[in-house]
Amino acid sequence: MDASNHGQETPENANAMSSLNSAFAGALAAILESAAAAFPITEESDIRFSVALVGEMGKEEFFNLARELPVVAEIALDKDIGDRAAMLTDIPTAAALAGFVSGGEPTGKDRLSDADIISLHEALNPILDALSSACEEATGRPFGSIESVEVPDAAALRRKIEELPDSLYRATASVSVGSVANGRIAIILPLNLADALAEAASRSRKPEEHPYEHIEPKGKEDVSVRAQGQATREPSMENIDLILDIQLRLSARLGQVEMPIAEILDLAPGSVIDIDRFVDEPVELVVNDHLIARGEIVVVQENFGVKITEIVSPKERIKSLR
Repeated sequence: MDASNHGQETPENANAMSSLNSAFAGALAAILESAAAAFPITEESDIRFSVALVGEMGKEEFFNLARELPVVAEIALDKDIGDRAAMLTDIPTAAALAGFVSGGEPTGKDRLSDADIISLHEALNPILDALSSACEEATGRPFGSIESVEVPDAAALRRKIEELPDSLYRATASVSVGSVANGRIAIILPLNLADALAEAASRSRKPEEHPYEHIEPKGKEDVSVRAQGQATREPSMENIDLILDIQLRLSARLGQVEMPIAEILDLAPGSVIDIDRFVDEPVELVVNDHLIARGEIVVVQENFGVKITEIVSPKERIKSLR
């Protein structure tokens, strides 16, 4: 922490910042899991986020980070919670996200086309929607909207940074897009908003609750639902009783692996297939090719079952029926 900007470091300040970082990391994990729910899942690939780093940052640190993650999405915040925020990512990850939501194969390119920029704008909407849901819960106000997505040069980047508040908070997460891209995405917020989100997450965390009972801040979750081009409207639960008797096929998915045709032809009773999944990894529960929950294998009266450990919200489960 820069003492010239933040005053004398004290144990109390350090403890407060540590608590903020811990609470916000948990809040962001839920937000990103929720956001991942808005991406379509295929047999070959899905999108996963993992929080890697959170903490305060200055404008010069922002500049250096943006040189590493040069794709900048400017966010105009609701006037009651701040002025500006931003999302940053690297070009291969941006290209893979753009390809993922546009219906094509995700590809990790080193340049972005105009079409990629348009698709990336759509790809970032789920994160924005999840942030907005969390923000409304924490502050009673919506988050904001993406104003632009571009790869600015150094001079343009400096101008953008000057529009940001002096007290910034950054959260960096690793993101994997199928097997194509393993990159990073950073979310830059005003410090006061990060503090509000962390405080709301701390209030909602109760000791008796399962830590994964709600993996979204009233938004979405790490897995499935359709990405909408513009800000999505929350599904209505009105008249839900009209469809409650409809039967749906719920599948438990342990894992998948690609094999050469020759190896498939050589399979025989007793063959063992490594599905590249750790023993303690949860199985996935899927409806209409949309992941709605994860859980662990249990035995129920001599039958195998799945004990749910993570599940999307009821509204997200309704979305998965589309």
